[in-house]
Amino acid sequence: MADKRNKIDSVDLEGKNKTVYVVEPSPRDSRDAQMAYNRIFRDALESGAILRQKLDSVMQEQGIWNETKQEEYERVVTGLNDKEKQLSKGGIKLSEAEKIAKDMRGLRTEFQLLIAERQSMDSMTAEGQADNHRFNFLAARCIRNEENKPLFETVDEYEENGDHPMLWRRQDSLQKQCMALIRTLTEIFQKMIFC
Repeated sequence: MADKRNKIDSVDLEGKNKTVYVVEPSPRDSRDAQMAYNRIFRDALESGAILRQKLDSVMQEQGIWNETKQEEYERVVTGLNDKEKQLSKGGIKLSEAEKIAKDMRGLRTEFQLLIAERQSMDSMTAEGQADNHRFNFLAARCIRNEENKPLFETVDEYEENGDHPMLWRRQDSLQKQCMALIRTLTEIFQKMIFC
């Protein structure tokens, strides 16, 4: 609920120490954020944004993603999965485990490089634009001052100031809370489906 606060110590625009809080979105915040998502999604579609499911074909048509990159992606994912299984299985020497972990670090770097282009293109999709707006909407509502009042009066005000270093830790904290909430809701829905 909205009464749980996560304290964040930061610095304001003048370099003064400042304490703010990130609160969990209330049910009303979540509902309003979904409505904001829906509006931006509709607007993005009407302005010509593509859907995520079409992103792969557009990237292939424009030469951004091709069969070679897809094969490389699959190789890296398979390699990561295999090495993770080796580690979790256990029963290996420490030196071998260290080598596997080092190999995994290299594969993760390759993976990040491969998907960087795909992820940057996601913001051009209708869903990507709507997801970004929903996050900004929740950030504007959930980042609070010491009196528990929103630090930003509007989403626009948050977006105008959202790239300030003072906000990075707050955004990270909110993003972690949002992801935890999404995982919890997903688990609840899955249980409801299989009951």
